[in-house]
Amino acid sequence: MTRIYLQLVLLFAPLFLLNHLLLCFIRNDGAPQLAMAAMLGSSLSNIFLDYLFIFPLNMGIAGAVLATGLAPALGLLFLLPFFWKQKNHFHLTKLSFSLQGAGKILSCGLPSLGAELSAGLLIVLFNSVFLQLKGNTGVAAYGIVANLFLVILAVFNGVAQGVQPLLSRYYGGKHFGNLRRLLLLSLGLTSVLALSLYFFLDAAAPWIAGLFNLQQDPLLQSLAEEGIHMAFLACPFAGINIILSMYFTATGRSFPAQVLAALRGFLLPIPLAALFANRWGTLGLWLVFPVTEILSLAAAWTFYRRTASVRKCTA
Repeated sequence: MTRIYLQLVLLFAPLFLLNHLLLCFIRNDGAPQLAMAAMLGSSLSNIFLDYLFIFPLNMGIAGAVLATGLAPALGLLFLLPFFWKQKNHFHLTKLSFSLQGAGKILSCGLPSLGAELSAGLLIVLFNSVFLQLKGNTGVAAYGIVANLFLVILAVFNGVAQGVQPLLSRYYGGKHFGNLRRLLLLSLGLTSVLALSLYFFLDAAAPWIAGLFNLQQDPLLQSLAEEGIHMAFLACPFAGINIILSMYFTATGRSFPAQVLAALRGFLLPIPLAALFANRWGTLGLWLVFPVTEILSLAAAWTFYRRTASVRKCTA
């Protein structure tokens, strides 16, 4: 089933790439509402088509792939009329290839690339360690926490992507006062969201774990609750890290964003996982999440203070 899914979903890779690219351009071209509508439309269609293809049409894993692949196609149907009706300010134009320009694009994209790649690698790593410590039940508990964590990170990424065009505009126009106010506003909003989500998850941990534990396995219930209580302590720090990483990228400072992505992606969690698992078992593995984000935040704040000092001296 895994082989079938991978072989088929890769056929839709061009649609995923084009959809993400157009979403970025349209969001920066003064039409964030259209980008949001396209994203919501494609995501909701994926949910509906998953049900339709898998259950009523009985298409199995092929139906799941088809539902996933059609989602970006629907997103493109939302986005392409924006260019056909010539409401856009960005246009295709003839230009010569610039190695320096390509390098800038790649350097600004490396943090996002690193975050995506490291997320996959960490899932493999943590699955392996949980399998050694607690068997298949440990892997199942980690799956619950990891998937919930991805949803929480998506909230923070949504805030970061929402402020990115404004951060770039204020920085490009040298409106540094507005830039700082917007950064503080986005950090405050993210912190409020993060704390609210953590307190909700902490209080609802037994209920959330039970949703994925229909057979009422006591070990699975215990491990999942422990993971929710401990791992999601990372929420406030992860939210601030994501906003600061987007701030660095939006203001042309790719190096701090790259360092932050590397720290959060593999430089910290891999050695911490080996150390903490050996010392505290599964509890140590859950603590890798908040410790990684706290140490990464210390580095991010150091970078931010240096860039702020440089700007004051330049002004």
